[in-house]
Amino acid sequence: MRFKHHISMRFDASMRDALAALDVDVVVAPLPPGGGAIMAFDVIEPSNEWRAVRRSLEHVDHLDMLSTMFEPEEIEGAEWLVLHGDWHNGYPVEPKRGDWFDSVYDTRARCPACGAGWFQLAPFRIRGEPKWGRRRMFQLNWVFDEIFVEPALWREVFEPAGLTCRPVLSARGVQLQNVVQLAVDERVDTREPSSRSETCTDCGTIKYEPVTRGMYPGIVGVPKGPIVKTRTLFGSGAEARNPIYVRKDLADELRARRIRGAVLEPTEPPRLPARSERH
Repeated sequence: MRFKHHISMRFDASMRDALAALDVDVVVAPLPPGGGAIMAFDVIEPSNEWRAVRRSLEHVDHLDMLSTMFEPEEIEGAEWLVLHGDWHNGYPVEPKRGDWFDSVYDTRARCPACGAGWFQLAPFRIRGEPKWGRRRMFQLNWVFDEIFVEPALWREVFEPAGLTCRPVLSARGVQLQNVVQLAVDERVDTREPSSRSETCTDCGTIKYEPVTRGMYPGIVGVPKGPIVKTRTLFGSGAEARNPIYVRKDLADELRARRIRGAVLEPTEPPRLPARSERH
């Protein structure tokens, strides 16, 4: 695996010239009048370019968005893979009265500090029928642990695998005809994630930062179905998500069909629970 650093910072001519000397492409974008400009660039780790850039950035304010680039053999060899949307198609829509989150989830047990403790009760509402183009799956902005698919894809792939679906409504509450939400109800435990954790001071829930360096943690135990959500929570602030994991056979079928709108990344190997953990 390798790592991609997407770095953004205020425009600096000397830094731009130094990056150009390293053959690093830099994009410069103006800010509102009087605000100067920002520049952004990608650097791969490990590389000579990254070693040089890292030294140059030590005393410069910047934002570094890290992601992992997996090799084909790492993806093909994984027993379970985490499913991420790479098409974030709009936002949940609020009903005429109330907040969109409260209209979808039972939030009576939700912690206002860390966001843990909710579950879905009602369908999502979106602006209207998706314009799929060549894509067949998507996520919504603000909702990082639900997947929406074409009904035909659900019938062809997910229904035979034992997955049910939920309807999706328009802003006016009318059921849409060319999109459904995958119902991923099975929950599983995982190994300890490699990312930093925090414990909520209000409710005691442990939550981890999303994994950007390396693999998401492996499953503990043997799930019943081919697609599950983790009990392990990820997120920051008041946002809490349960990542979706897909078993190899189902992931292989999605990759063979070249399904667009989501990506599959390998997780660490699963393990059986210790005797003391078994029920």
